[in-house]
Amino acid sequence: MTVACGRRGGAPVTRGVGSGPWTVDRDTSSEASSDAIGAMESVMTDIVKNYTELRVWQAAMDLVPMIYRITEKLPGREHYTLGQQMRRAAVSVPANVAEGQARQHTREFLHHLSIARGSLAELHTMLLLAGRLSYLDGEQLEEPLRQVESIRMLLCGLFGRLRSRPSRPTLVVGGRVER
Repeated sequence: MTVACGRRGGAPVTRGVGSGPWTVDRDTSSEASSDAIGAMESVMTDIVKNYTELRVWQAAMDLVPMIYRITEKLPGREHYTLGQQMRRAAVSVPANVAEGQARQHTREFLHHLSIARGSLAELHTMLLLAGRLSYLDGEQLEEPLRQVESIRMLLCGLFGRLRSRPSRPTLVVGGRVER
């Protein structure tokens, strides 16, 4: 089974794991798939009072220390180039989810989720480059790549669900949505 995120010319965008981060085999993504479904169900049924309640934010926060640890394994000459760029991209994901959810309108939230998706794609690319340059081996990359894919699916699920509803305030005060 593949999972698509986005559309190009009316058709879902789907790519294989080996050629890009946008498709997942059912075998490797059952947990991520259920997380994405859970995130969509949460958006459909619950009002999120704080970004810290979002699964995608929680997962992205878990990714940051993982990336910090993995960048310590890069060669010294890459600590302040590739390593720093990987850390910035990783930090950008939960930061944009938080900022977007704290904004007052759904369209602003969608904009920040889009930025988070871009940062996640950037991080994915840099992880693959670190592997291609033999800075990190397959075993070192396995868990970060799995986590990146899980977060991508959560972002896609949340983005799709928010996009399907009309733009309205997302500010929650005292358990109710302020308009």
